[in-house]
Amino acid sequence: MENELFILMWRALGAAGGAIAIMEVIPKEFKHMTGGPSLKVDLHTGVVVEGVLTFAITFAVLFIILKGPRSELVKTWLLAMSTMALVMVGSAYTGPSMNPANE
Repeated sequence: MENELFILMWRALGAAGGAIAIMEVIPKEFKHMTGGPSLKVDLHTGVVVEGVLTFAITFAVLFIILKGPRSELVKTWLLAMSTMALVMVGSAYTGPSMNPANE
């Protein structure tokens, strides 16, 4: 257990060091492209929207997988369309991502 934590710590430090190194070598004309999604509303609204969107996508995936059509192609299409619909709805609030790590 102790070795695993030690390894995870070094991985995290390596990831942070790599990100810093990449930011140093990116040309200035491309630095504006490195930002991720940002919160476009106040914090409380963003939390509520992220919670609702996360619940909706989780429910949609569960429903499509368990009760959806038998065809894998149609299931995949439904998953893609439901994800795109929720990303488009949420883009006005929190950007095109329902991942809090991107905020």
